[in-house]
Amino acid sequence: MQPRNRATASEADPDDANARVLPGRPAPGRAPVPLYYLISSALEQRIRSGELAPGARVPGEKDLAEEYGVSPITARAAMRMLLDQNLIVRYPGRGTFVTDWQRTKGVWGLDSMESLLNISSKTRLTVAGWIHAATPAWIDDFVPGVFDRRCLQVQLVRRFDDVPFLVTNAYYPTEISAKLRKSDFTRPEVGNRLAINIVEEKCGVTVSEVRQAMSAELADAQTARHLRLRTGAPILTVVRENYTPKGKLIQLAKSFYRTDRYRYVVNLSHVDASRASRSWT
Repeated sequence: MQPRNRATASEADPDDANARVLPGRPAPGRAPVPLYYLISSALEQRIRSGELAPGARVPGEKDLAEEYGVSPITARAAMRMLLDQNLIVRYPGRGTFVTDWQRTKGVWGLDSMESLLNISSKTRLTVAGWIHAATPAWIDDFVPGVFDRRCLQVQLVRRFDDVPFLVTNAYYPTEISAKLRKSDFTRPEVGNRLAINIVEEKCGVTVSEVRQAMSAELADAQTARHLRLRTGAPILTVVRENYTPKGKLIQLAKSFYRTDRYRYVVNLSHVDASRASRSWT
């Protein structure tokens, strides 16, 4: 991907010598590749190839937006993907620089839905368990009345460079589980996708809202074994509820993250910086 002077891949002027068309455009009938992903991938390649060495300064969001002819929001999303992979680091008042990423590779972060998609695209998902069993008591307390006495329970492990960093126990209500098969999750071509995307495709539903709750726990024996940790090691627990536009819960997932391979990032910004009384989001 090369810098260009137009806002979208379809707007480049063929007579403009300075305009360079973004590569990676999709074939007819395929979904378009997001611009932020193309920009992030181009910068990632420069970093991993050594063109941008550890300590090298990286253009800020404003400069990046001007360089590639995209909006600041697109540039910000591209930078977030690099931050999530620990390839760059920001120092307030100084700028953004390439990290010594080879010493800290495999550390993932999450501060947006783009981050989740990025994690899934660069890692591999495998099925560690698939059973129909009694619904755990904590689920009835968490989402009362949604699940029957028994439900489909799927245990998934996600790896990066063959190192596990995430174990997810996903639970599905009867209506959804009746449409799912283990093969839906074990086909080679779905190994780098999010589980919820597989469910959406297989069941013909769309997720419009995701609710998330986090806590710190100690790994039990089974989780520790999957994550290659000692029993009782600290882990980050994230519970996600996935709802359709009509408010129907289609997946409840409880995920356990290795704290040496994952970090949670929260970005705060003023809702309206022009007002005397400002609020944060």
